[in-house]
Amino acid sequence: MDSIADLSPADRDRYTRMDTLTITPYPTGPEYGCEPAARQVAEAVCRLYGGNAWRAEHKSPAWPHPENELHSELTITINNVRTIVHRHTVPAHTGRDLFALTVDGRAVPAHLPPHALPHQPATIVANLWRDLHQVAPTDCDSLGCPDVPTILTYGAALCPTHAQRYATTGHI
Repeated sequence: MDSIADLSPADRDRYTRMDTLTITPYPTGPEYGCEPAARQVAEAVCRLYGGNAWRAEHKSPAWPHPENELHSELTITINNVRTIVHRHTVPAHTGRDLFALTVDGRAVPAHLPPHALPHQPATIVANLWRDLHQVAPTDCDSLGCPDVPTILTYGAALCPTHAQRYATTGHI
């Protein structure tokens, strides 16, 4: 198979279907993939925002394929009041990972400490802590850009304009 277009319509649906994993406060059986890390993020975020209950879901492609833009999302709801979404996007035909955080639909300024990875629970919670405590955001990592970064890649925090350029060209 060279292209998704070569597949029959019935098979094509398989590559666009999303799997949803409900994260529970306690393991309910064997865990796989992102479940332990998602629980760790949900618990830390709940503590950060002073909540006493959380719900979390992780959505990801059932059958990832490089011809599709891939999205996976961790959605955490705290006390049925606040919603935090950690989105991981990989544009089609690239290996360029982009990570973004939102709180109640508002983009969170992104900061990537040295040697940290954007998908690590500690990085996610640290960015939410910086936002909650109104720590002044840093500038975009693109040379000379004073805009506030809201998107992380491996090794850089970018504003939406430079993140789009990175997604299409691979250059920051």
